Amino acid sequence: MIVSLILKELPEVEAQLLVKCSPLVRSYTTSLSLYVVGVLRRYQCCLLLSADQTCQVFEGLCKAVKHVTNPGDCSSAERCVLAHLYDLYSTCSLLKSKPHSVEPFANAYPKIRQALYSALQPSSSNHVCNAQFMAEVFSSPRRGGKLETQWTRQLGESPNNRYSFVCNAVVAVCSETDNDRLNDLAILCAELTACCNALSAEWLGERIMS
Repeated sequence: MIVSLILKELPEVEAQLLVKCSPLVRSYTTSLSLYVVGVLRRYQCCLLLSADQTCQVFEGLCKAVKHVTNPGDCSSAERCVLAHLYDLYSTCSLLKSKPHSVEPFANAYPKIRQALYSALQPSSSNHVCNAQFMAEVFSSPRRGGKLETQWTRQLGESPNNRYSFVCNAVVAVCSETDNDRLNDLAILCAELTACCNALSAEWLGERIMS
């Protein structure tokens, strides 16, 4: 299976990137894993018919995201990979009994469930929107969803900042007419939500209010 071969080579690719101090460390192999997940989701019913292939794919994806220690603070691609691992583990009893070559997924399973599958309560809307919060980011979104550490810190520290971010994001998206910039805004929102899980409740609250 080509997918299994790709996943098998990813750790070596990542190791080579580390040796060369490449700026693509983590991002390149994780992006490839995301493409793999897209294929696997399309053919998951077929995959589950083969126990060996399912185990190989599962272990390969585990290795691809083994560096993630907090499912609520990662990239959007890593989030998708973790979600697919969770689905595979939930639907395949063999995976729950088979020892894996990486840290047992049973330890990560409840963390992923808590971060990605917990019931969300919409955030209250009793905050005041600061129209200037991250205004320069929305006016000139970066390509590829490149983030600044301070953005995540500001969002994590203040509920009002999270509320302002979501409101300003909705306004920016509704006002945008360029498809490329619209895509950049979508990636920005996805990446920041992946590394600041508290934003999920804000998006839900905004959806209800609208």
